[in-house]
Amino acid sequence: MVRKRILVEVGGFPEGIQRGEDLHTWARIALRYRVAWSPVEGAVYHLSADNRACASFPVSADIVLAAPIQAFLESGEEPVSARCEIEEYLVLCRLRLALHCSLLGQRTSALRLLEKTRGTKRFRTRRFYYGRSLAASVPSKIPADGEGSDPRRPVR
Repeated sequence: MVRKRILVEVGGFPEGIQRGEDLHTWARIALRYRVAWSPVEGAVYHLSADNRACASFPVSADIVLAAPIQAFLESGEEPVSARCEIEEYLVLCRLRLALHCSLLGQRTSALRLLEKTRGTKRFRTRRFYYGRSLAASVPSKIPADGEGSDPRRPVR
């Protein structure tokens, strides 16, 4: 539960964001006030469901939380939590989105997100395995147009 005064203070829910406006708002609240958060995922997310809301929107280049958190950290205002904890939380969210992009076949987006997670201490093992699985999915030679389209003819 959040007091109305706090919601008004952080600017309420942002307009113009197609999805994630609740996360955007929670991020701005959590930077100024203590909130309970757990890294344990308490929901099941079925990627194969036909009626997913996220199927109608393209995957964004970065997580929704990145903009308000980066702006706050650059403002010089002191966050309630330790700065390194906030940065590690961003890494965790970006790693999750990178995995999602990878599962959707959006390898370039996944690699860009992985690049933004450099320097993580807590999630370096997860980052390593995501990067490794993305690297393993790359063919040794990318075929030229028309080349390699016949499965019986190997790529030179």
